[in-house]
Amino acid sequence: EVSSSYTISTSTQIRILNADAIIGDTYLSQTTTLPLSVSAGGLTVKASTPITLNYQGMWTSQPDLTFTGREGAASFTLNGKGYVVSGYGQGGLLKDVWQFDPLNNTWSKKADFPGAGRRNSTVLILNNKAYVGLGDNANSGYYKDWYEYTPGSDSWTKKADFPGNNSFGSFEINNLGYVVGDYDVFTVQTDFWEYNPSANQWTAKKKLPGIVSRFMYSVNGQGHVYSDVNFNYKHYAYNPLTNEWQIFDEIIPPYVNSSNSYIRIDNSIYVLQYNSSETELFEFNPLAVTWVRLPYRSGKRFLPIFFNVGNMIYLGSGRFSEPNVNYYLNDYWKVDLSKTNP
Repeated sequence: EVSSSYTISTSTQIRILNADAIIGDTYLSQTTTLPLSVSAGGLTVKASTPITLNYQGMWTSQPDLTFTGREGAASFTLNGKGYVVSGYGQGGLLKDVWQFDPLNNTWSKKADFPGAGRRNSTVLILNNKAYVGLGDNANSGYYKDWYEYTPGSDSWTKKADFPGNNSFGSFEINNLGYVVGDYDVFTVQTDFWEYNPSANQWTAKKKLPGIVSRFMYSVNGQGHVYSDVNFNYKHYAYNPLTNEWQIFDEIIPPYVNSSNSYIRIDNSIYVLQYNSSETELFEFNPLAVTWVRLPYRSGKRFLPIFFNVGNMIYLGSGRFSEPNVNYYLNDYWKVDLSKTNP
């Protein structure tokens, strides 16, 4: 049911009385065609053409990616643009690089990653440059090479190799990078390294007790990780001034021991969690240590592209698996965080 409400200049505005019933899923952007009729004074006139309702929800499907669908790509934001580097697709390991411009909603090809193709790379954003490397070859082999990307010149520069073995995650504090390395089964500790981009130098820091999950972040000048110590997860904080780890609290996030991707936007961390049964989106407030599950609408996927530009999240691709078959997706979505309460 629709009714004409009022007129401004020459434009008639239509108020839809039962919009929720027409739209259905208020979190999902959609276009709906509706018949239009006007009733007045006992007469009803049906319009010769329908009206089109364009509804903008929290989740909006974007044009499919034109480059190879992939899992485990490095995705990050730099100077207001999104980047996708390497990954693993239907044809194997990749080393191509793509830049997303949100102003015109387009992708452009950039200089290839100079190292071997790989997935699950480590990324640090330091002094307005991206540092990318490490990762694995999808066959139990790990890389140590490390590269600096300068967006203005679209160029890669080889940097000092990572001294550790493998990487389980990273965070930044005051333009220094911190990489959590491999777990030592004999000492029941995890390697921890600091990277100084000015000196191009890696420095071993105090090891972390236990086996570290991949969810980690920095806030208020400290790094935060969740570590499994004797089958019991604990929340540790790292102080770079004292080079010490301390137990921060006993609040353990949901799915902390599962695979996930995450991005920081202002004072919130958005976590895309995936396991064999579903994919979910959470908002984590590291100051209040609270979690909110957000609506998720883009289907199950593993190790997807996941980055933000401003307050918009962009995600897509990744792997979808059925028994004995892997599909590398090429769909792509925009998530408007201002519309979590439609």
